[in-house]
Amino acid sequence: MSANIDIVRAGLDAYKRGDYGAVAEVMAPDIRWEGVGDGEACVNRDETLAALQESAEQARGLELADAVPFGTDKVMVCLVRTQAPESGEELPSRLYNVVTFAGEKIVRMQGFLGRKEAVQAARGGEAPRAETPKPEPKQGSGRTPWRRFRMAVGRALGR
Repeated sequence: MSANIDIVRAGLDAYKRGDYGAVAEVMAPDIRWEGVGDGEACVNRDETLAALQESAEQARGLELADAVPFGTDKVMVCLVRTQAPESGEELPSRLYNVVTFAGEKIVRMQGFLGRKEAVQAARGGEAPRAETPKPEPKQGSGRTPWRRFRMAVGRALGR
């Protein structure tokens, strides 16, 4: 699991340096990247690299805030914006990605604007729709599903 997080960190560091050769090395040839928004998904390494190069300006100022393993093949990544892009374009302050691995290669990346949707996808389900109501916690338990999740993540990270 920590090896996957190391691969994510190395890929992000290479991306920030503009070293697209090193970025390509962590990707499977048939990688699929579904970013946030209405754009078409990238369905191979060449398309993904081209999209990453096109979005390099928008990605400036994004820093890795957290990387949480889900099972042996997924990592949920939280990126936070530490500075606005020079273009003045208004962009989200946080982005989440669920990165799926096959061996030591990234085979899929899914982008999300919300943590809840990213966690759902990382667990293997479809991201819930905004209008889906939350289940009520059991009375007297004091532990909502979200609190149990945060506690489990804390344990996994040794906190």
